[in-house]
Amino acid sequence: QNVMERALDVFGIERVLFGTDSNVFPHGWRSERYEAWQGIVSELGLSEGDRERLFHSNADRLLNQPTLTAAV
Repeated sequence: QNVMERALDVFGIERVLFGTDSNVFPHGWRSERYEAWQGIVSELGLSEGDRERLFHSNADRLLNQPTLTAAV
């Protein structure tokens, strides 16, 4: 949690994003990493907008992809 909190303080929510890779074998999607991030985000009390940035729209922007929005 402290590392995430520090990263957000130093870089800001617009410059931090969730990554699905891993530095352990086997590489690739690691659901336990995603769940851990979700837990940390909950503990930090991030808004829904900040959660959206962290898990989706920051990567979309970085990769120049259109952001999907839910139909209202």
